[in-house]
Amino acid sequence: MNALGLCYENGYGVPLSKRKAFEWMTKAVENGAGAPSEHNLARFYRKGVGTEVDKAKADEWDRIAAEHGYKIDPKTKNYDPR
Repeated sequence: MNALGLCYENGYGVPLSKRKAFEWMTKAVENGAGAPSEHNLARFYRKGVGTEVDKAKADEWDRIAAEHGYKIDPKTKNYDPR
């Protein structure tokens, strides 16, 4: 579900649809896909991908992703492999 959300976000193999990207990413999180999906959902809220911009929800989902072990750079809000 996470991968399908990313495909819709970028138009890889499916028609580009930010709305469907958000729907699939939300389904991924609801079905326990884990920290990468939680961070992607945060990114969608932060940038308004398929939904309204909501910084509070973005910060909450990044907090949850970090609790689940996802390393997030505090400045850029991107994945930090260090």
